[in-house]
Amino acid sequence: MKVLHVLPNAGSGIETLVTAMLPGFRQHEVETHLLYLSDVVAPVDAAGRDACSLTVMNIRRDPLKTIAGYRNMIRALRPDIVHAHSMLPSLLAATGRNRGTCHVRTVHAPYPYFSARDARSLIKRHIEGKALGYTASTVVCVSNAVARSLPWQMARPVLTIYNGVSTVQPMPTPHNAGNLLIVTAGRLEAQKNYPRLLKAFSTLRHAVPEAQLAIAGEGSQRGMLEDMIRTLQLENHVTLLGQVTDMTALYEKAALFVLSSDYEGLGLVTMEALCAGCPVVSTPIEPSREIDAILGGGMIHFARDLSPDALSETMENTLRNVSSTDPDFTVKISLIRKRLSVENCAAQYLALYHSTDDHQRRHAA
Repeated sequence: MKVLHVLPNAGSGIETLVTAMLPGFRQHEVETHLLYLSDVVAPVDAAGRDACSLTVMNIRRDPLKTIAGYRNMIRALRPDIVHAHSMLPSLLAATGRNRGTCHVRTVHAPYPYFSARDARSLIKRHIEGKALGYTASTVVCVSNAVARSLPWQMARPVLTIYNGVSTVQPMPTPHNAGNLLIVTAGRLEAQKNYPRLLKAFSTLRHAVPEAQLAIAGEGSQRGMLEDMIRTLQLENHVTLLGQVTDMTALYEKAALFVLSSDYEGLGLVTMEALCAGCPVVSTPIEPSREIDAILGGGMIHFARDLSPDALSETMENTLRNVSSTDPDFTVKISLIRKRLSVENCAAQYLALYHSTDDHQRRHAA
């Protein structure tokens, strides 16, 4: 079976998820191809390179050339499945529909244009809805919260397949109770609401003056965040790390991971932190509650509301209760890793690919 994944860009959580599944796909004799629609800024790791082919087409720089190149690629490759991972990939897939090829669209977040009432959002919803109908795409959502946010009535049932994370790293050890490093990770964009985190951290320092904050990631808000750090006089206490390739090492150094987002699909960084044994604080968003429910509840510490004060209060309480002597630590982390493993996610996508392809073949016959 040939599967072409069409990705919006590199260095995102979407890429992290797809590349983590590649070795599992290869074991089941799936020939995987990746198409990036922007210049690759974070190369696929060695395991990923061995398990797939990689093509780059910058659709924003040259849309017509990209459409022509995609059509040629589809004719030459003749994939069984085209798996689109964002709006632009979904629209591109509609331009090169090929008889015998099935289409899957994974929706990774409840994007603002799903519900916004401005003209641009209305147009985006309409165009993508038409593209999904034209390609007869099977739509997959990464959480039930995302599924409820969809603005389209789909001809086929919408599936929920939870994200997963790699669990090949060695088992972590309990965190040092005296450690006061707080970490977070993700693109420096509005969705992550790092201003909320900086305000919360500034308040936290009145109670815990030795606390440090490290933010991993890059994005368009770096300049604004640097200005805010100076305004809050946090230059000696907050570090913008940029893109970090080994997040596991950072999680293992941290006393706490904080998710300050306004919305998520199903936060991969939250899942990675939990698998690394790092205590997690989150804003009270539905996808984080879904992760907590998968784990049986009580694994994530939730702020009572979206305010910086509520986030600061939960961070302080969690820091003060970090234990380095939890006798059940290994059992808890083993359970977390089992339930959040990317192998579960890959197995469900493999089953979907085969059932979709079988349906297409029966219909063609």
